[in-house]
Amino acid sequence: MLDEDGNVVLFEQQAAEEEPQLSAAEEQAEQLMRQAAVAWNVQQNKDAAEKFQRQALECVTAAPGLARPEIIAEVASSLADMLYASEKLVDAKGALQVALDAAEAGGQHALYIKLSNNMGAVLRKQELHEEGKQLHQKAMDLALQQFGVAHATTTLARGNLVDALDQLGDRDAARQLLAESIEAIKKVADDKEAEEVAKGLKPGSEEATAAATAAAKQASSPDMAAMLAMDSTRAHTASIRVQIELARLEMKAKHFERAVEVLQGAHRLAVDKFGEETPEASSAMAALATCHRQAGNLDTSASLFEQLYNINERQSEGAVNQSGVMLARTLADVLGEAERWGDALPWAEKALSLMQQMAGVKVHPALEPFFALVIELKNKTGDEAGAEELRKQLLKGRLQMAGQHRVGAGGAGRPPTGQQAGRQAGKAGGSKRSSKRK
Repeated sequence: MLDEDGNVVLFEQQAAEEEPQLSAAEEQAEQLMRQAAVAWNVQQNKDAAEKFQRQALECVTAAPGLARPEIIAEVASSLADMLYASEKLVDAKGALQVALDAAEAGGQHALYIKLSNNMGAVLRKQELHEEGKQLHQKAMDLALQQFGVAHATTTLARGNLVDALDQLGDRDAARQLLAESIEAIKKVADDKEAEEVAKGLKPGSEEATAAATAAAKQASSPDMAAMLAMDSTRAHTASIRVQIELARLEMKAKHFERAVEVLQGAHRLAVDKFGEETPEASSAMAALATCHRQAGNLDTSASLFEQLYNINERQSEGAVNQSGVMLARTLADVLGEAERWGDALPWAEKALSLMQQMAGVKVHPALEPFFALVIELKNKTGDEAGAEELRKQLLKGRLQMAGQHRVGAGGAGRPPTGQQAGRQAGKAGGSKRSSKRK
């Protein structure tokens, strides 16, 4: 499969005592996948990578029983990722169907649902929305049966089904699905709180979570473990996420008042169960700020985003982080939309400064949109001289970077040393496998 940077990674290898020994076909497939990883990541040869990956899939599917279903699914889905990245959608769909069939045959329920997410992306690109709906309905039914309404895997399946229904224009069905799920998850949360109280545990406490985790470890199957691991904390988290999803559906329909009402309820729940300055409460507040922005309530939106920025500052103890950069930039954008140029400028300058600190350089192509915003706002606030000075700084930085590039290009085209090539190949095809999916 491909990671977030588009590089090939191998499927995850468990500790020897937990993982059965690889069969001969699985060993051969693993070697071919390593070659595919080097071809894709190091040599940038996508055709060769695809050829190796196809050979790996043939190794594990040439005859029944050559490989475990989960291995077949992983090899096939890795091929599908390559094909999808190369815009070979028909072939990608075929490879994913092999992966889905293997996961289903092997009772790999969570893997099936994750793969249905990938298949959904392919079907959307092909505009096969009815087929996508049927796939996601099947995944949703499976998730409810195996994991319960509040599980994170069910949340994934539900979101995909909601998107499929919305694509088909059946927004009412999507809305009903989410509303019913919120009620069902609330019941789970209430029941779990009652169970925790009966055991002498404080609902939402670390002890309650630990008790649920311990019970899950004694389960007879992974699916039963997923059920037993559910505690009131996880159920409330699921409820908040589904409420945010419902609000986003209402926002797409331009029903902003309904969306605000739902998000205010989600935020109240988050504050009550987790606290005011927690990721759960911040997630609901961010969605609420975005909703007000889309509704044109820019002053309210800016106020909420500023609260989020201050919370992030306190939680990070002033350390520079990506959230701070994006919140400052968003504040500048929202205040600019409100034509509050003087208020927007300090936030734009702050976003630029934070981004420079994160990047460790004063000028870089990734920083240019931040420069452009500050220059624009300086002009709008009457500071033409300041805008011109910043423009000169940007131009000077570009020239310095161009000079450094010309100097660095002197070594371009030299073949890597044996040591460098070994490090590159090792990075691309290391001994670890990863089950991460893009």
